[in-house]
Amino acid sequence: MQFFKSPAKINLFLRIVRQEPNGYHYLQTLFQFISLQDEIGFELRNDDTIVADYHNEFITEENDLIVKAIRLLQKESGITTGLNITLNKNIPMGAGLGGGSSNAATTLMAVNELYQLNYSSEKLQALGRTLGADVPIFIYGQSAWAEGIGDLFIPMQPKEKAYGLIIPNISISTQKIFQYPALSRTNPILEKTDRPDYLNDCTSAIYALYPKMQGYMATLTNLGLSPKITGTGSCIYIDEPTIEQQVQLDQFLQVENLQYRTFNTLNRSPYHG
Repeated sequence: MQFFKSPAKINLFLRIVRQEPNGYHYLQTLFQFISLQDEIGFELRNDDTIVADYHNEFITEENDLIVKAIRLLQKESGITTGLNITLNKNIPMGAGLGGGSSNAATTLMAVNELYQLNYSSEKLQALGRTLGADVPIFIYGQSAWAEGIGDLFIPMQPKEKAYGLIIPNISISTQKIFQYPALSRTNPILEKTDRPDYLNDCTSAIYALYPKMQGYMATLTNLGLSPKITGTGSCIYIDEPTIEQQVQLDQFLQVENLQYRTFNTLNRSPYHG
């Protein structure tokens, strides 16, 4: 079985410029990959069966983007060779880190290789777009300023640095956030930069639908940790705390029963080496 890296991402900011007539939202964001990643193993079979062994009760037939990505390639190519799949899941789900989209992108690239299809990155991005708006950035493979539905890229080199990651016990539905009636949907276009001031136009909807998030952000702000929600959440990333801040942070994490990890940002996807 051959294993492939499937990294997470953060949004260094998220602007909603407008809602298009087709219902999609025109966005601006700056994507950067992070060192937190899943691993997906694939092995070709001698029949046309797909056997997925995830050991994860939260991945269902409905939200399984790995199998959906395989089926998409099979439909496009006409190849029906089966696969055994193993997933080592480290990226939390419903967290704004793009785990499902990353898994879909890694699958498209890996199976493209295993099937010897030789599809270009552009073709894989176009296929990935049908699975989710965040899929193309993981195929693109480098940090980028993104516009459109998040799939028009200009390469950028934001500073690579270490952050702390707070993982609430909350799974946020991106669909619910973007369907929220009071979501801020008309905002001025921002100038392209690799050092944007943080903003997230989804914040008001996140707070309204998931009130605990507002409390978490307020506490972390009071600790001087400059908390930022990535994407539609729920994960919050913070600057590296001082020794004094770490003591207070540890107390907060214990009281709220929150997970905490550290990560480094990366300007090149680990999948691409």
